[in-house]
Amino acid sequence: MAVVTSLDSYRKQIEIEKEISKEPTEEYIEQWLLNAGIGEKVQIDNQFHDRYGNTRTGWFLDSTLKANVDQYLIKAVKKKWDGVILITGMEGSGKSTATMAIAKYCDPTFPGRPIDNTLSKRTCDRIVFTPNDLMTAIDNSKIGQAIVFDEAVMGFLASDASSEMQKILIKKMVTIRKKRLYIFIVIPSIFLLRKYMAVFRSRALIHYFSPDGLSRGSFKFYGYDTKRELYFRGLKEFNQGASKYDFIGHCTNTEGYFFNQEEYETKKDMAIRSLTQTKGTKTKKTEEKYMNQRNGLWCILNPLLEQLGYTRTKDKVKYIQEKGGNGMKFSAGMLTAMKSAGLKYISENFDKQEIKDLDDIVEIREALKNDPRYRGIPVKTID
Repeated sequence: MAVVTSLDSYRKQIEIEKEISKEPTEEYIEQWLLNAGIGEKVQIDNQFHDRYGNTRTGWFLDSTLKANVDQYLIKAVKKKWDGVILITGMEGSGKSTATMAIAKYCDPTFPGRPIDNTLSKRTCDRIVFTPNDLMTAIDNSKIGQAIVFDEAVMGFLASDASSEMQKILIKKMVTIRKKRLYIFIVIPSIFLLRKYMAVFRSRALIHYFSPDGLSRGSFKFYGYDTKRELYFRGLKEFNQGASKYDFIGHCTNTEGYFFNQEEYETKKDMAIRSLTQTKGTKTKKTEEKYMNQRNGLWCILNPLLEQLGYTRTKDKVKYIQEKGGNGMKFSAGMLTAMKSAGLKYISENFDKQEIKDLDDIVEIREALKNDPRYRGIPVKTID
């Protein structure tokens, strides 16, 4: 068995770093693609700063992709057709960066207001990460503007956010058409979407992938019909290769060109923090709600059982399990605590020290129902 020392590991890292340093630069790749006639530079009248601070004129856009965007997106949107484009791909494939470039091509004012003392950088007003921000961006956008909803950053929250995002888009579709907006949805997979949005209300799908698991920028384009075929053939197993794409292409790295990267990262972090906190709060409130409903139910059920002659707690437990099935997992100690808390609550709120008959139970039940303060028996009173 071979033994790998820390020195061997360090040497291997140096070797890998040397290999990476010999790889073609982004500028070389862009020039090679231009020379090969695979793409062209767009918005060459504008200058941009790349992530290294270098000044660049325009940026590269795949020729076939540009032709499709011109004909089937920009022209269609100007004629008031839906302008929703789906962008998918694994984490790190470059889909978010590539989407910004396409959105900028469609809408030169993207993604927001100009930033003073910069070349062509703007604020991140129309790059959104939450369903609520998406709704606000749609309402505040002007005619012909682009919005990018980058849901990919949400990771494990993707399915929850997808559901809410689709509801908003369906509600706002009339507004989107009226304002002739370009909506780009960045999501891990088309199969996370409902059929209505994935098939009928989006014009095309651009899927970014890495051919070797290391390089970035490659994409597959699916038009309306091929997108539909992919969705139905691949949905069961989330199989991205279930259908043939229309064409394949490549993009270059435009990170840092169009907006302040620090503002983008801050906005993204705030959105993630907001969603995770909201989800945790909702879960806690839901648990408390069900706990309080259970305790409130026992508060009313306990005297009814006593009216039926079940005075001992273990007899009440047995009766509940017989009537409610094996799913009623209440222990005698739990029921005793619930009874004590329920009687205490009733005594404090309704001046009743005990429940004597059925009329008392009905009166208390109605009072609880009509009392706006009532949220069940507080969990903290139960041991």
